[in-house]
Amino acid sequence: MGANQRVRIADAAAFAAQGVDAQVFDGSTKLPQPERLAAATHLLISAPAEQGGGDPVLRQHASDIAARHGLHWIGYLSTVGVYGDAAGAAVDETSPLRPHSERAHLRVQAERMVQRTEVVRAAEAKARKEAIEKKKREDAEKKRAAAAP
Repeated sequence: MGANQRVRIADAAAFAAQGVDAQVFDGSTKLPQPERLAAATHLLISAPAEQGGGDPVLRQHASDIAARHGLHWIGYLSTVGVYGDAAGAAVDETSPLRPHSERAHLRVQAERMVQRTEVVRAAEAKARKEAIEKKKREDAEKKRAAAAP
């Protein structure tokens, strides 16, 4: 076991101590316990992009993730390198992509892969629906409160 693998295991243990189910994933094989994805409501992908621009998590676990109907959110950690040189200006997800390095190009491809997944679209649609339902409940409660003597 290399030093980086030991650090990742220590990081996962630190997360676990805080109640977060973090799993060490090197991308070469499926997670040893993919069934743990079944309980996930949120998924943060932090694996680096693969040569060729793919996302190793989706490559190994797309069907496991797609089967997870309770998934509300998927996040993908990328790098500001995908925006290129912004000359010190602030960048965010709406900024134009201008990758200059090979690694940044790979990240852009992996981000697009994650964004295109049906899982992400379904999770976003579910989150929008839940937000609308919550707003309706809040509005109804406000009306009831306003009508009360």
